[in-house]
Amino acid sequence: MKKEIKKRYLAYARENDGDKERVSVDKQIMECYKQVDSIGGEVIKIITDRNFSDSEDNRSGFQEILNYYNYYPDRFDGVVVYELSRLTTSLEEFTSLLNMSTHDGKGIISVKEKLDTGSMAGRLLMSMMATCIDYVETVSKTEGR
Repeated sequence: MKKEIKKRYLAYARENDGDKERVSVDKQIMECYKQVDSIGGEVIKIITDRNFSDSEDNRSGFQEILNYYNYYPDRFDGVVVYELSRLTTSLEEFTSLLNMSTHDGKGIISVKEKLDTGSMAGRLLMSMMATCIDYVETVSKTEGR
């Protein structure tokens, strides 16, 4: 009988300074654990960024995720977050991470959006969302001039 290998996930949570509708880092991580457990996976590492604003690029936790993609790709199968807005702070950052995930065959799971980019449907939806965001940003810049 062949033993089933569990998929391994990095769980990421971020808390913003002054976020009025804040979901605590602890709650985000708890929801990530529930999601990973429901699909038979395991959380191998918890990575957090606390007290950062959406405009800050120097988030050590996010940099740690990028380091896993760049230096330890064989140690994990994906990233799970409570909400996509917690993971990246710009379309460019999101697109870059999505491309890295797709290239390496890894998924990004969002609990709140019920999305898994490890599936074909999830990748299609993410591509459409990125295109829509890009369109809105382009129109906003054009009309703002």
